[in-house]
Amino acid sequence: MKKSLFFIVFCAMLLCACGDTQETETTWKADSLADNNGKLTPPPNGVPIITDPDQFQPVTEDQSYHFETDWQNYLGKTGSNSFLAVGEDSYYYYNGVFLYVFDPKEKRYAKLCNKPECTHEINVGCNAELRPAESNITGQNLFGIFYYNKNIYLIFEIPVFGDSDAEGHVTLRLYRISPDGTERTAVRDLVSFYTTEKETAVSYTFIQHRGYLYYAYVFQKEGQNDFYMGGSNVLYRVPMDGSGEPECIMPIPEDSDLTGTKLYGEGSYIYFCFSNRTDCMGEVYRFNTESDQVEKPDIPRIGNSLFCPISGTIYYQDGNVLYRYDPVTNERKVLTDLSGEAKKRKLGYLVPNTDAILLYAWEYDDMRDSGFLEIGLDGRIKRYIQHPDWEENDILVGVEYPAGTEYMFFICNDDSGDGTSDQMGIGNTLYYLELSKSDGENPRFIQAN
Repeated sequence: MKKSLFFIVFCAMLLCACGDTQETETTWKADSLADNNGKLTPPPNGVPIITDPDQFQPVTEDQSYHFETDWQNYLGKTGSNSFLAVGEDSYYYYNGVFLYVFDPKEKRYAKLCNKPECTHEINVGCNAELRPAESNITGQNLFGIFYYNKNIYLIFEIPVFGDSDAEGHVTLRLYRISPDGTERTAVRDLVSFYTTEKETAVSYTFIQHRGYLYYAYVFQKEGQNDFYMGGSNVLYRVPMDGSGEPECIMPIPEDSDLTGTKLYGEGSYIYFCFSNRTDCMGEVYRFNTESDQVEKPDIPRIGNSLFCPISGTIYYQDGNVLYRYDPVTNERKVLTDLSGEAKKRKLGYLVPNTDAILLYAWEYDDMRDSGFLEIGLDGRIKRYIQHPDWEENDILVGVEYPAGTEYMFFICNDDSGDGTSDQMGIGNTLYYLELSKSDGENPRFIQAN
């Protein structure tokens, strides 16, 4: 999930419901971010929260990974900054304007368009251009791309204003796209806001898992202190097929911050942690999709990116120590002490792989010298995967590693776009690392053609 400043102020009119909301007398418009005379929006009712591990309900469904329906575990996917998805035989990447496809057999990287004689430029009808087609759009932002059930999905933030730019509305919309890029369908609007001005802070995080989209968002103007107004700061889920209404899983604890929050889907569980604004620490929870209950494992308060689940076990970092916790037995043990590594590098967030944990790290004196420590589930550090060098003026867009696959991707933007080509996108240089052919301690990334 990223937090960005968009030049829009929303007067919120939430189109999706969230279960039963506590009754309260109000004297202000429910669809407005205007002064509420000191009265605050109450949090909605979520599902039951179980805090005693002995009361956690066991799951009976298959917990193994299913490619077509399960969350694709990406190294860099923290919600709204996701830009790569894995299809059946290709990797799909959206650069802010065009959808590209990477062929792992041919090592080709090209716009996804099969129109004969197409110039693949902006505004010529290229199949690869995926900006929404509303005629009066003043701009849009991609909030995510992912694969589900033989199709590619994207979430756009779409602001639509009149000639005066004085009023309009902003919508988060889910689109479905066929793997060849020829069929596009607007599945549903997740939320829509009416606005009379153009400046607000937006945060958003989501994942897809087993037929549902799980998401939370914040739309608030500067100085706004009504935490739940407009449906903000609530974890929802909604069916992927466009049917049904959003369900409220859990209101986020007050004073928490969505920034950097990552949701994980594994088997019958959705894992999450929302950090407090004061100390950047929070509680780890998991939603049991079979019992429809939120469970709170016996894990100390940690940073929201310092834990990850692998095969039902939760791995988390507390200080420089990495722990392994079993929610079934309520037992924990030290996996490894990272104090030695912490002396050499600054340690960042954790990412789960099938048989290892990836820990982001960078040199103290140069953040451009960064990479990932690969830590086995036995606690042994396997290697350090260093990012490739990029030019001084380049902007690092991110690193994507679809867990269990052969490739790690590194994408950056050369920031040289003139507004007339795809270089105006969020990233236009793709590097890949073929893991099975990497040479131990310092794997080499290759720029895709």
